[in-house]
Amino acid sequence: LKQELEQRHRERLRMEEDLNQQCTDLASVRSELGLLEAKYTAESRLRVKCELELADKVRWLASLEADLTRERRLNLEASQVVETVTRERDEFEKEAADLRLDLGEKETRLSTYRHT
Repeated sequence: LKQELEQRHRERLRMEEDLNQQCTDLASVRSELGLLEAKYTAESRLRVKCELELADKVRWLASLEADLTRERRLNLEASQVVETVTRERDEFEKEAADLRLDLGEKETRLSTYRHT
């Protein structure tokens, strides 16, 4: 009977140790779970923040692309105006040169006519 009591006592001590170890393990797991939950929450907030920033940048990019398209169109229109003005100036200069030449010829004839 004494041996049986001692054996049960040892068994009870071993079970108490196991229970204490399990309680310690459970506390450790709960602590780790708390840390993981905090990390998950922080990462979720960061992801939402990044997604909002990305959406803002996508809108900004679309606005820049629209501005670039508008500026390219205006540049093309300005280039066409410059080409037209340059062509008209060249025509005007040619016409002015022709008129100067014609005037010179007429002045020469007039001078010749006056001397005769």
